[in-house]
Amino acid sequence: MKCTFDNVISQAPSNWDNDLMSLSDELKDLAVYSWFKARPSWIEDYLPEAVFGQAKSLIHCLYTDSSAFKPLLDECRKSFSVTLAFPIEGNEDVFYSSSALGDFETLCIDAVAFLDNSNIGYADMLKELIYLNLESTLREKLFDAQGLEESYDYN
Repeated sequence: MKCTFDNVISQAPSNWDNDLMSLSDELKDLAVYSWFKARPSWIEDYLPEAVFGQAKSLIHCLYTDSSAFKPLLDECRKSFSVTLAFPIEGNEDVFYSSSALGDFETLCIDAVAFLDNSNIGYADMLKELIYLNLESTLREKLFDAQGLEESYDYN
């Protein structure tokens, strides 16, 4: 498990408290992407069924070139629909939902509209949803990778 997060640990600030939640957004993204690379079977939990054949490429794009993610995702959906003569309309769960996040398409679009911030895009919202869903797992695994135990101070 240590090697999964070596890149995150090595880039963390020297005064880091060893907790995932105190890392920058960039390092949190790196932790999630590192997790997906080490555990590719988890990727399909976060993407719709229609794009499973391109799941690794999509996750790579999401975490390395997020501006290209939405067009690539849409192209994969369209290709799946055309290739299998499977209409998008009436099959939204296959094209826009994932087992871990549900209807993430609507969540991302609604959140971006609610925040009314042109700096926050669809891919950024999806990364945030994925992070929030994986946060407790990654937090525990990152502590494990450092040979630490998570402690709670209730005082």
